[in-house]
Amino acid sequence: MPHPGCVPSVAAVPPAAPRRHIVPPPAGPTALVCCATSKGPLSVAVRPRWAPRGATRFVDMVRSGHFDDGVPMMRCLANFLCQFGLSANASRNRWRPFLDDPPWLPHGPDHRADAFGNQRFKTGYVAYAGAGKDSRAQQLIVGNHDDCCLAGGQPWETPFGELVGAASFDTLARIYTGYGESGPSQGHLRAEGWTRDDPGRFPLLDHISSCAVVDDATTASDWRPYPGDYRHATFRGRASVAAYVVEGAPP
Repeated sequence: MPHPGCVPSVAAVPPAAPRRHIVPPPAGPTALVCCATSKGPLSVAVRPRWAPRGATRFVDMVRSGHFDDGVPMMRCLANFLCQFGLSANASRNRWRPFLDDPPWLPHGPDHRADAFGNQRFKTGYVAYAGAGKDSRAQQLIVGNHDDCCLAGGQPWETPFGELVGAASFDTLARIYTGYGESGPSQGHLRAEGWTRDDPGRFPLLDHISSCAVVDDATTASDWRPYPGDYRHATFRGRASVAAYVVEGAPP
């Protein structure tokens, strides 16, 4: 059952705040995922046109039950992000890398903020942790603070969705960040999962206990990957964030 605090349907997803995004994201419908955590609900609006390959992998993980054996929030850094995705059940940690999606966030030091001070990678954006071209697999990041410089600036960090609903942001703010870079290692979780000794070593670490698709307003075509040479409007000859304007987009 979905967590009772999750957004119940796509129709109930709150509209984006003015200037929520540094550039207008690709338009398209939404699938809604509800995750239960040790601190409360997280509602994820999955936007397949933002990053169809990334969105597909995440929903595949959800529908496979990947999160239902528990997923430690293994690397949570205050005023930056939380990294997660490796299952407490090591047998689930076998997802293979997949191809990057065309980025829609602007890259480079000149495009870290807009004229209003909005930073590139927004609180609640959900993307993948990666280490180079086509390196995304199963490890995810969610911004717990607006960030200009260290997230969203690489193709593999292209957001495929975002948290929605006040309860989600309340949960995000409560997730423990005290272990920082000293939480359970990726190698340990990948090979052994969450072992019997880990609760004693990391008693305050938060976990995702389940995720489920609760509503889906998309069609099959919305999940179709972009062609390999596709460029979003962000990258079509524009030289500055100030020039990223789409006709009809809200200010």
